[in-house]
Amino acid sequence: MKNFSEDSLYKQIAFLMKYSYPDVIYRFDFGAGVFLHGNFRLMNLQKAIQMFQWKHPDLTIYEPSVIDGKNYHGLCLELKAEGEKIFKKDGKTYVSKHIEEQAAALKKLKNKGYLTSFAVGLNEAKELIDMYLKGASGLKKKGVKI
Repeated sequence: MKNFSEDSLYKQIAFLMKYSYPDVIYRFDFGAGVFLHGNFRLMNLQKAIQMFQWKHPDLTIYEPSVIDGKNYHGLCLELKAEGEKIFKKDGKTYVSKHIEEQAAALKKLKNKGYLTSFAVGLNEAKELIDMYLKGASGLKKKGVKI
């Protein structure tokens, strides 16, 4: 289930998109958070996973861009609350099976022509979105594998 900090991050990014990029089409995927509330709370999580393909990133921006000479169909981000870790201390191993699965889904989307990344906290998400929508170079320096 999405935690409060991640829900707050979604709201802040929606505000950013509405006022900074009003003509850009984007979509949040609330994933498990939607299906674990209300009547769905009784639903067995394993059944839910079988019923729905939970491989959509948290945020997809449907806007093409050219960055460092590469064309992209859109930007796909897995959003994480401020301070959340992606990797263990070794810097290579994902902190959980869930994060590993998200990384695998991002890799598939990358192979289909989308720019993909994890974004931890509002500042990192905003920077990635701004750089992507402005076609700025420097994403490699930011640590995004292009």
